[in-house]
Amino acid sequence: MDLDYFKIFVTILLALAGWIAAHRFTSRRDMDNKKRELTADHLIGAYRILTQEIMHRYLDVEKLNRLENVLMDIQLFWSETQIGYALEIIDMITQKKDSDMHPLINSLRHDLRDQLNLSSINGNVTWLRFHEKYL
Repeated sequence: MDLDYFKIFVTILLALAGWIAAHRFTSRRDMDNKKRELTADHLIGAYRILTQEIMHRYLDVEKLNRLENVLMDIQLFWSETQIGYALEIIDMITQKKDSDMHPLINSLRHDLRDQLNLSSINGNVTWLRFHEKYL
């Protein structure tokens, strides 16, 4: 009779351990997926602001505020390399010098394509900007 109780106890213990392990793995996977989703959203947002609103455009106060926010977000969320590019841009802007945003934009594009499992692309973004004479 004691052997029957022991078998039931071991079965319950194994089932409980399996449930705990499955719960931990599922929770970790969900957290990793959420982190990837948030990172991708931030990368896309920063990439769009830098490429569509900032590069080769007339800058107004609203766009400058967006640039400030993007550069601060980069220092909060992204890689050491991207933080370095952001700091170089900030330094050049504060010295009232022209800054090259291509390294930062290319790095954002590379990380985003990597997260989305897309092939790597070399070179800078090609810009298309319409001026009043085309409208």
